[in-house]
Formats: sequence, C-alpha cells, structure tokens
Amino acid sequence: MDTVLLLQNAMDVGEALLKSGAEVYRVEDSMDRVLRAYGAQRVDVFTIPSLIVASVQMAGERQVTQTRRILRTATDFTALTRLNALCRDICRETPAPEEIGRRLEEIVAAKPYSRGVLLAAYVLVAFSFACFFGGSWLDSLASGAVGGILFWVVRGLRGLKVSEVFALLGGAATAAAGALLLAGMGLGVQLDKVVIGNIMLLIPGLELTNGMRDLFSGDVLAGLLHIGEAIFLAMVIALGAAYILSLGGVA
Repeated sequence: MDTVLLLQNAMDVGEALLKSGAEVYRVEDSMDRVLRAYGAQRVDVFTIPSLIVASVQMAGERQVTQTRRILRTATDFTALTRLNALCRDICRETPAPEEIGRRLEEIVAAKPYSRGVLLAAYVLVAFSFACFFGGSWLDSLASGAVGGILFWVVRGLRGLKVSEVFALLGGAATAAAGALLLAGMGLGVQLDKVVIGNIMLLIPGLELTNGMRDLFSGDVLAGLLHIGEAIFLAMVIALGAAYILSLGGVA
C-alpha cells in the first residue's frame, strides 16, 4: 500500500467535505476512519475552515504528513451526502487508492442543479422572505425580480474568482440598488421589505451554524473562526446595502 497516495486520497476526501460545507469534526472523523480502515497505527488530523493538516503512520513505516490549503467553500448537501456514502464504502470495502480517486472525481465534477433551478430558487426565496417579513404582494414580486438580478451578479462575481467578501458586498449593493430603482419607478414598493428579502439570500447562516456545532463538539478554535467569519460577512453585507441606500437618500 502506497502510504503517500493513501494519505493524499484521504486529504482529497477531507478537502471535498470541507468545501461542501461540512463541519470540522466531520472532516477530521471521516479522514481518521478512512486511514484506520487501511491499518494505520496512528492518525492525527487538524482542521480549521481554511486548512487541513494530517499525519499517518503505518506499521513499520515512518510518519507521513501532508497539508492542504482551503481557499473557497460553498454549501452542497448533495455532495456531502455522496461523500459520506463514499467514506462508509471505503471503510467497508477498502478499495484501491486509484478507485477512491476515480469515485471522488465523479462526486466533485457532478453539478446537481442547473442555472435555471438556482435562478428560480433565488427568485422564490427573495419573494418568500419579503412576504414573511410583512411585505405586500407587490413588495414580494419586486423582491423576487431583484432576486433574479442578484443571482446573476453574485454568480458573475464568483465566476471572476473575487474574494467572497467582495461578492457579498456587490450582492448587498445590488439588492439595495434594485429596491431603489423599483421605488423610483413609482411602483409603490416598501424599500425595507424588498431589501431584506434579498439580503436573506446572502446571510452566512451555515457558517454560524457550523461554528456553534464546532464549539459544542469541542473544536473551540474552528468554532470561533466560523463565528467570526459569519459576523464579519454579515457586517460586510450590511455595509454594502447601507452605502447604496445612503446614496439614495434613505439611510
């Protein structure tokens, strides 16, 4: 068994989990189980939201260590489900490292949702939140229309590989500008309802949730990093929307 290749595959699985929105303890536990399934005598995995460090020692061999820098994460529950299933299959069947790599590539390359589905989701969520927070049907329809524009703006910024900070800043500015534009056209929409309906699409709720789960599971450092990132991104979103609204004489 090639220990270097085995550890590399485990790192690939851990990276895919983390990039798909998995909690830190899930990443560490999955990598530990995968490596021990192949007879590892000692496994040490340290994970924070932007880094994975793992060491493994097989019987009669020297310890091997690898690190992996994580630059961008997203939320993909379909990928998480398939990756969890892959980890269980690996522990049960212990396939060759090449087979692990092949199956992992299939999961990472899969695109569960088309652009049309994602666009419809943006519109529906923006419409629903505007309605939930007390907006009229006109407010909700306006919020849904701005949500469609917001989808293309955020998608375009992320496609340019800009920092997530600037992607969310641009998204928040788009939400506020769209609301101001519709109000300026005399449609009679309530600005706050349209803005909040779209801002909810940008709120980093998963970061905050994962941070709390990491704290309760004992990963204090990772939990604080997740929570700190969520708070910072929320401030960025608020800043982007408030700046545009202030230009429109609202805030």
